[in-house]
Amino acid sequence: MGRAHPPVVALLVLGLCSWSCDRSRGGTVSEDAALQGPRTLGFIELRGAIPTPSSPGGGAVAWANDEADGGLASMPGVAQVSLDDAAVPTDAASAIATPSPSEGPVAEEPLRSWSAQALPPVLARAIDARGHRVALTEDSVVDESARGARSALVFDDARCDAMLDTLSFDEAGAGYAVRAGRVFVRGPDARGWAATNACTDIAGEPWSFDPSRGWSVIAHRSRGATPAVMVTRDRTGRYDWTVVSAAGERVGAAALDPDGSRLVLEHGGHPLMIDVTREVAGAVLATASVEFEGVTRTKNGVIVWRQSDGDLDLLVSRLARGSYRRERVARDAGTETVRVLGVWAGALGLRVAITTRGVELFEAGRAHGREVVRWPSTLNSAHGINVGWLPDGRLAAVTPVAWAREN
Repeated sequence: MGRAHPPVVALLVLGLCSWSCDRSRGGTVSEDAALQGPRTLGFIELRGAIPTPSSPGGGAVAWANDEADGGLASMPGVAQVSLDDAAVPTDAASAIATPSPSEGPVAEEPLRSWSAQALPPVLARAIDARGHRVALTEDSVVDESARGARSALVFDDARCDAMLDTLSFDEAGAGYAVRAGRVFVRGPDARGWAATNACTDIAGEPWSFDPSRGWSVIAHRSRGATPAVMVTRDRTGRYDWTVVSAAGERVGAAALDPDGSRLVLEHGGHPLMIDVTREVAGAVLATASVEFEGVTRTKNGVIVWRQSDGDLDLLVSRLARGSYRRERVARDAGTETVRVLGVWAGALGLRVAITTRGVELFEAGRAHGREVVRWPSTLNSAHGINVGWLPDGRLAAVTPVAWAREN
């Protein structure tokens, strides 16, 4: 092999220096550059069909193992595995997002005051695209902002083994309700809720609607069955549901895009992303040893969250299949031991946490989050809670027994 010309060597050295300098800067790190530690597999690009628990070799995607195969997860049944897109940093701390120097210091303006109010107990509450506060009861969905306008949930003889009660809306006005495990949907232009033939006990936002694609739902009829992605092009959501793929053997929470791409918490809370469009699947960041607690979604993005040593450890993306960055946000003294029930994405980097005691806000540029309001009574469950915006743009947090809002 011939000796390299000096100009070529200089260019290589300059490129290496530039790469190293970029890595030394602070700021948000995407999943392609946030694999913690050496010999850890991040994204896996599949040169074939995405494996599912029902296919040969099953199990969605094997987790990276630092002790075997030099960190390369084995995937029986897959012909080729490419690591072209996997980047391995040398510093594990690079996976944690820090304020970007380019953003500069942010003046700490006084936060808008909040107030909280007890409400009649229901099964779940959410805020819809119009900013209305909506409640799920035993047999209806009630618009509490429209003088209690009620839409009945009509059941048939079929019943679900999996139990869950939840309610949520997307920014286009589509709605998703689960009552006693049975999935109901409502299109943006519909008045009533349609009963589907899907059951689920999967938390988070395991559903999506698109006018051209129809509905997608991750269903889970019973604990003994494998969760599956179900779709229909029927805009009402009432007919023609079809299973298109398995979702993973042990999915506990998820967020689903209209094309079927998804972020799931599997195997006890480890985040796994499947991008159907690019045929890419794998662990998000090097999180094989980290268990996250939940998945939330607003019009500002998807958050995978966990409480860690009193602070919050977050994975944040615009879409379920998007590029995730990791954030570590600190909580004020006195709140570290308060249990967090969920974290939602607000505008301009705002993070909203609902805790058993109240609501905490985390704003970009601030060193710590702040508790802005306390509940009238302790909130004991993470089920049926949501964050959204009122018609005038004020933030609000709703629970089955109370709500809190900006004044």
